[in-house]
Amino acid sequence: MSSAEPVESVSGLSLESLNPEQKAAATYRGGPLLILAGAGTGKTRAITHRIAHLIAQGVPAGRILAITFTNKATEEMRRRVSALVPGEGHKVWIYTFHAFASRLLRQHAKLLRLTPYFTVYDQEDQKKLVQEALKELLLEDQKNKASLFVHLISRAKDDLLDAESYAINSLTAAEPFRQTVAKVYQRYQAKLAQGGGLDFGDLLMRCVELLRDHEDIREYYQEYFMHVLVDEYQDTNHAQYVLTKTLAAKHRNLCVVGDEDQCLPSGTGVITRQGQKNIEDIREGEEVLAGSGWGKTCFMPVKKVMRKPHRGDLIRVHLRSGKKLLATPNHICFGRMEPSPDTHYVYLMRKNAKGYRIGTTSGVRASKNGRLINGLLVRTNQEVADAVYILRTCRDLGEARYYEQYYSVRYGIPTMVFYVRGRRMAVGQKWIDRLYSEINTGEGAERLMEDLHIDSRFPHHRPGASVRGEVNRKRVWFTVFGGPRAGELRPWHEHRIHLNTSDQLLRESAEKKFLLIRKGQKNTWRIETSRKNYDDGMTLAKAICSIDGLEITGRAKLTFSDPFLFMPASHLSIGMIVPVVEEGKIVEDEVEKIERVSYEGFVYDLDVPHVRNFVAEGIVVHNSIYKFRGADIRNILE
Repeated sequence: MSSAEPVESVSGLSLESLNPEQKAAATYRGGPLLILAGAGTGKTRAITHRIAHLIAQGVPAGRILAITFTNKATEEMRRRVSALVPGEGHKVWIYTFHAFASRLLRQHAKLLRLTPYFTVYDQEDQKKLVQEALKELLLEDQKNKASLFVHLISRAKDDLLDAESYAINSLTAAEPFRQTVAKVYQRYQAKLAQGGGLDFGDLLMRCVELLRDHEDIREYYQEYFMHVLVDEYQDTNHAQYVLTKTLAAKHRNLCVVGDEDQCLPSGTGVITRQGQKNIEDIREGEEVLAGSGWGKTCFMPVKKVMRKPHRGDLIRVHLRSGKKLLATPNHICFGRMEPSPDTHYVYLMRKNAKGYRIGTTSGVRASKNGRLINGLLVRTNQEVADAVYILRTCRDLGEARYYEQYYSVRYGIPTMVFYVRGRRMAVGQKWIDRLYSEINTGEGAERLMEDLHIDSRFPHHRPGASVRGEVNRKRVWFTVFGGPRAGELRPWHEHRIHLNTSDQLLRESAEKKFLLIRKGQKNTWRIETSRKNYDDGMTLAKAICSIDGLEITGRAKLTFSDPFLFMPASHLSIGMIVPVVEEGKIVEDEVEKIERVSYEGFVYDLDVPHVRNFVAEGIVVHNSIYKFRGADIRNILE
């Protein structure tokens, strides 16, 4: 990225809250711009301030297109931009890829022989249509593979292969099954058209077709959108890449924002079937040791090896057993909170209806039934909070109190509790509510998490789901290896997807999309199912979340004890429990020390399908995030 002159304020827009790197990105003058950094470093802050800066510089707000990946991210970006440039921010085109494509297709439907009132089929609708296609093709013996057919058809559309192109390519394919998929794809697509519908893959593929085949439409939008900005660009697939490239071709003002790879450095030892090897020596197709659930391990083939240069900090994790691991701060590991005597936490707590507060607690406290549990869990329940993040782990209470005040004063975040809840306090609930209504704690919390490299998507603790009073927590649990038994033809346990709530309005929405709704206890209902394929399980969990903006909590049942949460290496803390391998079995170890070290060199990651983990330096870690839903990391690396 070329340097830009520092600009403190343009037409009233203040950039004082940005660090030098964010400011350089926000004020970059024009042309292609890649913003690449780890989670929790303020990429979204940079992109929203860039949009506001462009408007302040005279770019019409309505000629800026910003694309995100989720409805929640879209709403958050709209809120931030509108706050930065009141009266103009709402004019910016801020959409998900699919929502943007849907808008263009409905507006120009006749050119593609579509009705502007087409229906968008979700995954369950697709599965039903595939089952009907299988029946018509006399392939009912394949009906248990309906999800697989949906998956393969979606991948073809991600690669911009329509049914006809896929069938032509399949004629020379060595595998007969690919030819079967081609037949099902063609029949499925015919039935989709007959019903006047499109699936999510069609939205992108037909939008690319619209711009490719209609020069006047293509030139209009290329001229119209003066700036195109894409968040989470590392998650883009080929169709999204082509759409983005096409729209930005005229002005070439393309700004893409993405996470760095979650990676391990050269020299990291990985256990293979042939013995331990350095990660840089692993080759595609080689089998590496991985956790398969409930204390067991298996060897799984590596589908892809990714390498990239890295210059910056790494996290070194020291365990009580003597094992050590070096990883980029955002490499996903597995961790679990346990009672931790002689430990004190400084924490950041979030309550969705109020904001953020800072506090301290001990590492072990007694619950109502007298059982000893981690103090963070007790404090979160007392405060009826939605999430809590560890800012610092201290062995001395005085040190913890110091950092509590330091973070509170520096970032403008209160230490006041959220609720009185029977405490003898001079400050009543009325004054507490007023305090949190008049202070924008979110802005300070955002800067604090950026400075400490905390990823807001991965709290150290989330309390259980609840819908009562002003508490409205609904959570989809995605438990890797959550099934109690492994399959006869596969070594890993199935992945569980679970939602349990009493929210009846949510049930009405869910019943329109999902069939497996069951009655729970005490007027609750639940969705509880499993998937053999990790990516299919995550896709289903995200589909359920899309009903009402729910959150996913990812965790892994790697031992016989409680599941481990997905957790970036930068979130691991002293006293946490992590999964390790001893004598071919997954057991538990304790984090004893965390330190940051500087590193310059290559870092690597492995793509391990189905189990999505491998063993590095004796510690179980997650593998690449980038193949999820057809994402192609080459889009951002190249």
